[in-house]
Amino acid sequence: MSVHQPTQHDQTRQEAQRLLETAGSDERAGEALESAAHAAEDKQEAPTDRFARQLGFASYLDLFEASTPIASRKGKAWCLTRLPGNGWVVWNDHDLNIAGRCATREEALQNLR
Repeated sequence: MSVHQPTQHDQTRQEAQRLLETAGSDERAGEALESAAHAAEDKQEAPTDRFARQLGFASYLDLFEASTPIASRKGKAWCLTRLPGNGWVVWNDHDLNIAGRCATREEALQNLR
C-alpha cells in the first residue's frame, strides 16, 4: 500500500486554502493567494536566475550569453556584461559576486584590477 506524498502544488494549495479561511474578506483572500503563489515561485527559482533578473536579464542563460569572460582568479571566472538599458557590470560566476556597476566598459574593467 503506497502513501500519497503531497507535492509542492498540493502544499501550496493547502497553504492558500488556510490563508483564505483566515482572511475574512474577498480582497484579503486575493492578497493571501497572491502572496502564497509568489512564495512558491521564489522557492523554485534558481539563485543564478534570481541573480540574472536582478541585473535585468530574463534568465542566467541570457546573462551568460550577453557576457564576455575577461579574467580568471582563484577559481572564479570574471565576466563583463553590458546591462539592458544602460551601464556595465563585472561579475563572477562562482559566487555571483558583482565587482561594480559602471557607466562605461573601460570603467568596469578598471574595477577588476
